[in-house]
Amino acid sequence: MADIDTTGDYEQHLKNLERHVENNRERDFDREAADSSFIKGAVFEGRVPRAASIITEEMGLTWKRTLTREDIRELIGTHDTSKVAPGRLKSFRLMDLAMEAVDREGNPCWIVVEASCTVDERDTTRALKNARLLTRFTGIPARAAVIGIRKDDRILGQIEAGGVFYCEMDEDEMLPR
Repeated sequence: MADIDTTGDYEQHLKNLERHVENNRERDFDREAADSSFIKGAVFEGRVPRAASIITEEMGLTWKRTLTREDIRELIGTHDTSKVAPGRLKSFRLMDLAMEAVDREGNPCWIVVEASCTVDERDTTRALKNARLLTRFTGIPARAAVIGIRKDDRILGQIEAGGVFYCEMDEDEMLPR
């Protein structure tokens, strides 16, 4: 019986195994990076209420109070939301921070804040939409703000135009070490 040459099969099997290991390593790294980012973001967002007075002061306003989750639920429950998309209401319910403030003339206003380690267009869009909804529910003007350790350059236009206020925080103040 002739010997069967299995070298080619072995080399192909080895290449397949190496490719499988590399793909899993990349997938595992991506998963760990996403988990780490999620945890970092959650810690950051949890510390944002401590920055309420900093945000209002930097905006030239005076902080009055921070809305609670119950305050937000009550706003939703006492207003007609039939024309508001369910996803929009969910975003409103889950906004990172909403504050009542007054301007230099004593006029009341709201500040709606979205927080992210790196603030991007998604954050500014969410802040703007939630500010519009808060204005609609209360009749009092709401201003959009974002807070982060850094910002994506694509939001510079919104900041410079005054549509969204950006509050930069130091990483040492906002994240655990």
